[in-house]
Amino acid sequence: MKLLKYISTRLLALVAILAVGNEIYKATIYRQDLDVFNPTLDNFFVNEPGADVLYFGESSNFHLEKPGAKKVRISDYIDSLLPSLQVNPVDNAGLEASNYLHILKNLPNLTSVKAIIVTMNLRSFGYTWILDDNYNFRSRSNEFAKKRPPLLNRLLVSLKAYDHYTHKELSKATGEHKTSDPINWPFKLSYNTLKQWNDDCSQRNWEGFDSYTAKEARNLASHYIKNFGFAINAETNERIKDFDEIVAFAKERNLKVIFHLLAENMQQAEELLGEEMIWCLNHNAELLVNRYHNGNDVWVTNNLNLLADSAFVDRHFPIEHYNNAGKKACAIQVVKWVEEALLKF
Repeated sequence: MKLLKYISTRLLALVAILAVGNEIYKATIYRQDLDVFNPTLDNFFVNEPGADVLYFGESSNFHLEKPGAKKVRISDYIDSLLPSLQVNPVDNAGLEASNYLHILKNLPNLTSVKAIIVTMNLRSFGYTWILDDNYNFRSRSNEFAKKRPPLLNRLLVSLKAYDHYTHKELSKATGEHKTSDPINWPFKLSYNTLKQWNDDCSQRNWEGFDSYTAKEARNLASHYIKNFGFAINAETNERIKDFDEIVAFAKERNLKVIFHLLAENMQQAEELLGEEMIWCLNHNAELLVNRYHNGNDVWVTNNLNLLADSAFVDRHFPIEHYNNAGKKACAIQVVKWVEEALLKF
């Protein structure tokens, strides 16, 4: 009995010390650590209070139209188009659904937020993105954002108690997916795997493009294949699981969800790779719309085909960076579903 009392006393003392330590940590260097381990979470803590709608996005939301230009976000346009609502951004470069999910779980029980807009980037469903060199940073960020005492999160991050791999391991895993994963399209395609498609791309004659040299055309086409030449498997894809969890969390918290399926440069993709790449892009977009859009508490703004080639500011990589006119056009489409969603409250 004395031993039990002794152990209990010591355990209570340890818990008290840890609780005090956690409060001291939160009051001192926690915000500094946020800048290092998850600056997007800090962005969330700043922008959540008073917001009616939160826009979760990556660089497509804030990328500059041109160097030195004023930063204008898609979420800024949405905010201006909805004068009765406060729309605030939660964004950072290179984010995907798992990052949004972990940050979203920090939403306070008492909040003014009624709806969330969540970026849905087709590239993020492919292993070229999932296993890229930002994998460890995203994984560490998620660990630091978990709904636990911040001091415990800091300790686990210091111990690298999260999924992390070397560059060599990530490259090997990516290569295995490209070589082994069957594409499994519901239409006839000339290739069975992403690697076969990319190998054919490297052997083609790429002369005759007005906008690119042969080398530029070959490299850009290869990037399209690596980033979009896959069929989303809803049963196994990691991003699908993340988006499913976002929907479940939102339902639990009575939040309306608008997924923003980003515009891709369909004109450039077709010019380089023809109708097969267009089939791929549209097939994956349709799968996502059919899975999530229900018109009741979840809406999908399908902007995939919205923008012309001239709206895309990056010319040598298929990335979702738009000029300001393109951002505004995306925002106008998103607003239609936000208005429908919030009219139901």
